Amino acid sequence: MDDNEKFLRNKYDPEFLREIFNPEVKKVMILETYRGEIVIELFHKDVSLTEDVLTKALVGEYNGITFHNCNPFFVQIRKNFGETEGKRRIIVPYLKNTRGYVGLVNSKKKPENSLLDHFYICLKDIPEFNERYTVIGRVVKGLDVLNKIWDGNTVKNVRIEKDYDKKRGVKFKFNLLFWLGFILSIVSLIIYLSTKINLLKIAQDTLFKKQITDLIPANISLLILGAGIILMLFSIIFAPLARKRVERQAELEAIPEPKERIFPEEKVQPSEGEQESLKKIEQIRINASLMRGKEEARRKAEEEEKRILARKIVMEEEARRKAEEKRREKAEEERRSREEAIKKKLEGTRQSKEQQEKMKKLKALEIKSREIMQKEQEKEEKRKRMHEEQEIKLLAEQKKIEEERRKEEENMMRQEEERRKLKAQKEEKEQQEKMKKLKALEIKSTELFKKEKSERENLRKEFVQKMDTGGNIGEEIKKKGKEEIKADILPKIAKRTETHLDVLFDLLERYGVLKMSYIVQTFNIDKEEALEWCNILVEHDLAELDYPAFGEPTLKKKEQEPAITEK
Repeated sequence: MDDNEKFLRNKYDPEFLREIFNPEVKKVMILETYRGEIVIELFHKDVSLTEDVLTKALVGEYNGITFHNCNPFFVQIRKNFGETEGKRRIIVPYLKNTRGYVGLVNSKKKPENSLLDHFYICLKDIPEFNERYTVIGRVVKGLDVLNKIWDGNTVKNVRIEKDYDKKRGVKFKFNLLFWLGFILSIVSLIIYLSTKINLLKIAQDTLFKKQITDLIPANISLLILGAGIILMLFSIIFAPLARKRVERQAELEAIPEPKERIFPEEKVQPSEGEQESLKKIEQIRINASLMRGKEEARRKAEEEEKRILARKIVMEEEARRKAEEKRREKAEEERRSREEAIKKKLEGTRQSKEQQEKMKKLKALEIKSREIMQKEQEKEEKRKRMHEEQEIKLLAEQKKIEEERRKEEENMMRQEEERRKLKAQKEEKEQQEKMKKLKALEIKSTELFKKEKSERENLRKEFVQKMDTGGNIGEEIKKKGKEEIKADILPKIAKRTETHLDVLFDLLERYGVLKMSYIVQTFNIDKEEALEWCNILVEHDLAELDYPAFGEPTLKKKEQEPAITEK
């Protein structure tokens, strides 16, 4: 029920659901068929099981249910031919199975439960169904539709409404007489006004070429106008009468609401005449029940006599059949005994000849069987020899294959060891070269630092001397600054860039894989500059750039496998 509640809350307004599931509010279930609508008023106040029917109808589980077992007494509607869902049965005594009342069929597996998707509609009063099935409603409109339905017809749609008006299907409609009078009155009014007004006369002459004006004079047009008005009035008076007739027919077709059961303490005491009539009716009913009992006893006695006679006939027939079988068995035994005696006589004469022939045949068969046995033994020995030879060959081939595989594995292991040794030697050489480069760079940096110090001291001495001599110091400083930028600072910048690339290459050698964010953070540079550095390493065939589908690009160490020389 959780899924159904979610579906109802998403599809319908909460106020509508609150009113629909309120037992005090009257509601109807409308079945839309291809023959018309069937409106069923639900007894929610009397039967609590109606809530489950409402939820199934609002969810749409009753759409497409089929009619079956349509007969003059009742019509059944069900979802399929199997029992799907059962609920407890609710019996209300004053809800009888009269004409137009709707109920739920009981489950075959559990008769104390009723099925929620198997309905029946009574077309006549059926007192045998009272207090056996759960009555949930009555047909308010569309009982005549059930007479047009056959087995296999389906229900297109099922919807729930509240406060259904029985008379809303009857609407005021203008009939053919009204429209005929309306057209005649309009045409005659135009013809009459065309004789009085010049503009209408000119328009009519141009449109109809004086044909209507010549045929229909003004007096006749007035008569036609009056006839049209009379027809309109007659149709307006006739339409309400027709509507009342339809309403009266609907009221006659309507099924009365169920009256609540009157308990014994609320019954009204009948009068003396009524009591006498009730006594007479009760006596007639008792006499009728006695007559029925006598008739039933007589019928049972006749049936018992017929059964006894049938049993006697069957027993006699069985005795006759057994006697016939015994007679046949005796005749068969006699025939067999005669045949056996004749056979014994014949066998006594032929026994000697047959024995001699049998001995000869047996000897010949023994000789043949010995020859066959020898041949089979020879064939089996040949087969065994062939099988042993094949097994020896297969074992030799398997040994050769295993030796070849072992040799190949040994060669592979040797090649792998050589590769590993070459890689280790290459790595050692690269590390030694890097250490040499780093030492050379350190020596160069110390020498440059010393040169810079000496140059700065010389410049300082020169500036001090010029200060003493009183020369133009500002111009000299500017010249010296430009010269320093060209000769000293630019090479330092180039040298710093080279050292950063070396550090980046060393990190790549150490870790194998570097993310772009790690390069940006360690060297404090932009992404574009980091990509330029990575592209420089890629161009020199020192690394590889990987752009994954998700995530940032990564710089990978490029592995160069050493060439293996075949011995």
